[in-house]
Amino acid sequence: MGKSPMFLLVNFIIFVNNNYLYDKYYKVSNMNSKTIHALIKNYRENQLNAISQNMGITDAHSVWFDLPTLKNFISRIESESSNINSEITEHDLGIRLYFAAYPQGQEWTDMKTQDPDFFLNNPLTDDYAGKQTLIMIPTLKMADDKENVYDYDFNPLDETTFSQRQGGHSASTASAVETMALNHGSLIPPANPIVETY
Repeated sequence: MGKSPMFLLVNFIIFVNNNYLYDKYYKVSNMNSKTIHALIKNYRENQLNAISQNMGITDAHSVWFDLPTLKNFISRIESESSNINSEITEHDLGIRLYFAAYPQGQEWTDMKTQDPDFFLNNPLTDDYAGKQTLIMIPTLKMADDKENVYDYDFNPLDETTFSQRQGGHSASTASAVETMALNHGSLIPPANPIVETY
């Protein structure tokens, strides 16, 4: 026996309403391609140009991550956080993107020697010396002593970073041997820019 038209209508309204609320709550948005182009052009003509002129290098202007890597990172943030505190929900969690730069010269050589797994034994990473990159760090909503709620950097692998702080940098996060983070995106350049639209 088929579903009644009223049943189908009610389910359709619920579906549309849930999608509307999801988009509204999670701030899902589309951007006009002209706006994207203008923003990226502005970055390249100002910040990237300043880097190139001041440092004398052709710096990276984009970083690519594959979807499974991003999903795995998000999943690990959620699972490791809930292992320590089951009351943490996805609404409490986020990711902060830090601009960073790989070192040059001897510091670059030393870093690669000390942590070869970090560089994935990929010869392309030899060309990353001195280039900018992104590092993703998990965040957790916490209230300060005045009950102001902020998205603090935290380490899901370190329970001491789950507590409220008065602001500033967390010594425990900064001094931890292992901090959950994501880097290892593919930099363009040196990777081929033929894949870029903007």
